[in-house]
Amino acid sequence: MKEIASINYKYTKEMAPTEELMKAIRDKQISIEEFKKQFLKILKERKIEKALSKEEIDMSCLLCSEAKAEDCHRSVVSEYLRSKYKEIEIINI
Repeated sequence: MKEIASINYKYTKEMAPTEELMKAIRDKQISIEEFKKQFLKILKERKIEKALSKEEIDMSCLLCSEAKAEDCHRSVVSEYLRSKYKEIEIINI
């Protein structure tokens, strides 16, 4: 991303699902609804809003390999952050 478009990339482990949770959803052991519920609990426990400042979040783009935002962990992260920072606008592209 840096070379192609001069875009900085920062991996933030606190915003990623656990390996166990990812395996459970990939292996269809849990539904997407259960995945989101468990992942939200993890985000709350991690207090991810402390991982990045509001300024770092502003104009950021969350990336994921899922085609649709509603099937992806990024939607859970973005909604959680919106609950902490009411002025954040979320645009799915």
